Amino acid sequence: MKLKYDCLEALNNSTLPWIKYNMEIDRNGKSEYSQELKEEILADERVMSLLEECSHWGEVPLKRHNDAKHIFHKMHLLTDLGLDYDDEPMKVVIDKIFENISDDGALMSLVNIPKNFGGSNMDEWVWLICDFPILLFTVIKAGLRDDDRVKKSY
Repeated sequence: MKLKYDCLEALNNSTLPWIKYNMEIDRNGKSEYSQELKEEILADERVMSLLEECSHWGEVPLKRHNDAKHIFHKMHLLTDLGLDYDDEPMKVVIDKIFENISDDGALMSLVNIPKNFGGSNMDEWVWLICDFPILLFTVIKAGLRDDDRVKKSY
């Protein structure tokens, strides 16, 4: 399907700080200008709201896995916007993820699985095949690929 507009032109003309930041990083790497854009991202009310929500990781158990509003998807979105472990608010979020790691290194989620689905009907930290890859990719994208806790996960 042919689009009626040039996507690259739309990206180049965007005023959104996360688009400008990612375009700048792709072109020129980290610079003084990219740092200014990062500060704009961190000052955006929508991003601040996501960071606040994500800082509560592990306080409310996941109850179903077919919900795009799950907090771990929002954590990953923050890395897509350009945030990483060097950004203090994102460090808080990532550190929350690292608070619960299984003995074999898997990043865990707080879940409450009803008894009629084979669970205990209680909140418990477990690793799930549908959540773990998203959490792992989030911490890797946040710049922690070489962290020992991450290396143990794969």
